[in-house]
Amino acid sequence: MGKKRLASNKKGARRSGRTIAFLDETGHTFRARLGTTWAPVGQTRVLNRLSRRREVSSVVLLTAPRGRERPKVFARHFVGAVHDKEVIAALRYFRRRRGRPLVIIWDRLQAHRSRAVGA
Repeated sequence: MGKKRLASNKKGARRSGRTIAFLDETGHTFRARLGTTWAPVGQTRVLNRLSRRREVSSVVLLTAPRGRERPKVFARHFVGAVHDKEVIAALRYFRRRRGRPLVIIWDRLQAHRSRAVGA
């Protein structure tokens, strides 16, 4: 029964002019990777780290193709982890960029299921 309902929602979305899209998040870290180095005999090896730990998260939207239209990719980047506030900001951005309502297909990440995102 769930598959039938999903299929009807997709058909209804297309008929009403909404965009079907897939949304997910990913994280990137810029940690200095430690490895081997060399030093002259009798001297201790020193590996200097040039920067502090930085982490960036991306929320990415992939649209389903429509007719001859090609799929499109949109992304929003945030410093740190993704929570409900970042998901809401990304959804608003994607909605403005597409110019039409969205039907989002996503996983069960806690940030997706929060009350704020549901509202």
